[in-house]
Amino acid sequence: MADMGKIVGAVIAIAVSVIVIATVLAPTIADYTGAGGALEQYAGLLGAVVIMSIVGVLMVAVRLIGTGRN
Repeated sequence: MADMGKIVGAVIAIAVSVIVIATVLAPTIADYTGAGGALEQYAGLLGAVVIMSIVGVLMVAVRLIGTGRN
């Protein structure tokens, strides 16, 4: 079983990463892909980038918790 330090570190990393993605990346993409935005035709693709970045953060956190098992 993973030790508590790794679990707490992973939870903190997930929280900070999701906050950064939600406050920086998502609004920036929303501005550029909104109606009349410069990247309006790429709205679906850039939305997938946001989703994949969240999934990537979760994968790294799971890997962090899972390392060091005997």
